[in-house]
Amino acid sequence: MDRLIAGLERLDIKSSATARSPGALIFNLIPNTETEYLAMAQEVRDAGIACSIYLGDDISFQAQLAYALKKEMRYVIIRGEEERKKGTVSVKNTSTREQKEMPREQLRGYFQT
Repeated sequence: MDRLIAGLERLDIKSSATARSPGALIFNLIPNTETEYLAMAQEVRDAGIACSIYLGDDISFQAQLAYALKKEMRYVIIRGEEERKKGTVSVKNTSTREQKEMPREQLRGYFQT
């Protein structure tokens, strides 16, 4: 394994975990919306940020936020019923505590800047 890592370093290829962290967590607030959340996760990954979707049993906002903080996620992405009705998504930076709401289609662009 060490030789593989050394070879990748010589080629300047980094693992996705090191190249992209800190990451983002998409809160799973609406049942049966996995397809939408998967599309959002792919957009964030395409922008170069590691991204996962919360899959825990407790889908309360507080539980998901606690999980994100425990895993040291830099961003949380929120698309609940309210955001869905408005056609928006919210991104919260857990380091600065700044939260920005934007049209859903601007999610990838937020991470590309």
